[in-house]
Amino acid sequence: MKIKGIIINDVEAKKYFAFVNQFPGVCAQGDSMKEVKVNIMRNFRYFIERMRNEDMEYTEEQIKS
Repeated sequence: MKIKGIIINDVEAKKYFAFVNQFPGVCAQGDSMKEVKVNIMRNFRYFIERMRNEDMEYTEEQIKS
C-alpha cells in the first residue's frame, strides 16, 4: 500500500503543514520543508506504533442482500 500525503506551504505564516491522506489524524508542522517531512514521518511512526500496541475492539456486521 502506498501511503500518500500532502504538504501545504503557508507563505504568510512562513510554516509548512503536512497531512497523511489515509490517516486523517496524522499531521505535522514545521518551519521548513525538511522539518515538516521529518515531523510527519515521526508522527506517522508514532501512530503506527500505538496501533500495534493497542487492543482493538471489533464488532461483526452482516451485509444483507
